[in-house]
Amino acid sequence: MGVQPDAAGGVLTISFLIVPGEEAAKAPGAVLVETLVVVEMEMKARKQTIGLALDEFHRLTQWEPHLDWLLKGVFDAHRHVAYVSAGSQRSLIDSMIDSKKNGYLYKMVDVLFVSTVPLAAAL
Repeated sequence: MGVQPDAAGGVLTISFLIVPGEEAAKAPGAVLVETLVVVEMEMKARKQTIGLALDEFHRLTQWEPHLDWLLKGVFDAHRHVAYVSAGSQRSLIDSMIDSKKNGYLYKMVDVLFVSTVPLAAAL
């Protein structure tokens, strides 16, 4: 876990890594949902809203094949957490958002496609 000020505005940025332990490996999707519910409950208690970025979120499908179904429930229920899900595996993300029958995030999310940042621009 780390806490550091954002370079642009000085707002604190908190980052953490979730790795399921032996017991959690039996139901990793439940661990993810429980973690996000705790964040929602904390923000509700504080009467605040927070933005939470799930970077490379599609990798969570390695733990939970029906990740889009779990996230649909989270996105539907949470009012004090705004989610930004970022990922680079386009085909997997498309399967979650583009299919009326199989993509549980269909019409639930706004999509912004960003191309690769040239190395020279990143320096």
